[in-house]
Amino acid sequence: ILPWRAQQDRLGKPEAQHFFAAGCAVVQRTRLVAVETIEFIKCDMDSNHGDPNEYFPDDQQPVNDLDAPSFPEPTSNKDQDAYGPESSSMDPEERKALSKIVNAYRSYGACTEADVARWEYNFNRLPQAHRALLHDQPAKFAGVRAGALENEKFFQALIAEFHGEHAPSHLKIPDEVDEVGSGCGGGDIEKVRYVLKNLVRDWAAEGAAERAQSHGPLLEELQRVIPAKKGLDPPQVLVPGAGLARLCVGI
Repeated sequence: ILPWRAQQDRLGKPEAQHFFAAGCAVVQRTRLVAVETIEFIKCDMDSNHGDPNEYFPDDQQPVNDLDAPSFPEPTSNKDQDAYGPESSSMDPEERKALSKIVNAYRSYGACTEADVARWEYNFNRLPQAHRALLHDQPAKFAGVRAGALENEKFFQALIAEFHGEHAPSHLKIPDEVDEVGSGCGGGDIEKVRYVLKNLVRDWAAEGAAERAQSHGPLLEELQRVIPAKKGLDPPQVLVPGAGLARLCVGI
């Protein structure tokens, strides 16, 4: 910040100096909030006897928001039996992992609302003159809330598809999964948002341009090399890493 202020006087136009000062004020406010946050974490860690592992349990370590969500996989014949139609119970570890995933989807709306509330709080702490420079922010906050509400409806409908008798036995959410903990860390919500981004990219209208760039050339080349011919069985194509299966459907 200090070098910026040294350069501020070199700007010729008063309005340029005003914007520069506003930027410095925002950064300064961010620094103060960061200091307060560090002090809060230190106090909280002190209450846990200074052990970082108490503050960040193993199952809540920060994760890269590009990490794909990890879903429970059968690791033995016993585990595979637990997924089968003849057994309604799951291994405790698998049930715990599945519960964590389900809770993450169910917590999406509340966690997103907490994020927006924090943005609004920080925005409202700015001086009036600085808020005036960011006059479009309240509309953006409202837009995020509206979008998050629609996403929440989608996630609830998605979860509902894996409840009840109509759900595939190996993907069905057992009733007892709700009894296993309800904790949900920030890393879990980031994984939910990662899934949402993939859904938009592969299946939503907003992802059409990206699909045209990635899937389009593949489909054109397949049509050129192994075209489907009338009266003959269609060629079979292996799709490694099928993801959300949009390319499979396109083929």
